[in-house]
Amino acid sequence: MFDETFIFYLEWAIFVLNIFSILILIVGIFLVLKTLFQFQSIKKSYVQRNQRNAEVRKLLASYILLSLEVLVVADIVESIIRPTWSDILKLAVMVIIRTVISYFLNREISDKQKRVRGSEG
Repeated sequence: MFDETFIFYLEWAIFVLNIFSILILIVGIFLVLKTLFQFQSIKKSYVQRNQRNAEVRKLLASYILLSLEVLVVADIVESIIRPTWSDILKLAVMVIIRTVISYFLNREISDKQKRVRGSEG
């Protein structure tokens, strides 16, 4: 179907995308840890700790989503050059996971925006 040289370069592109996805996760974890330890006082009120944890959770979820999207791209390319049922199933599972995480993250962000607007006005 494809030329051997072209497949070789596509396999390298898949490898690079997988490494890039891992790097995105590592950066996200680093930023989450930095944000967690940025707060001076650990003895904050329950509400402040809960708000901080919600922000940290959203930050981590956004990096997980970005990483999953890069993996989806890599899997799409892999499914094109080697279309096996295993690859297609793996791609479908990743798309479902990304969609579920994205849905709940967006819902949480919109709920927070509504609460902020409600407290301002």
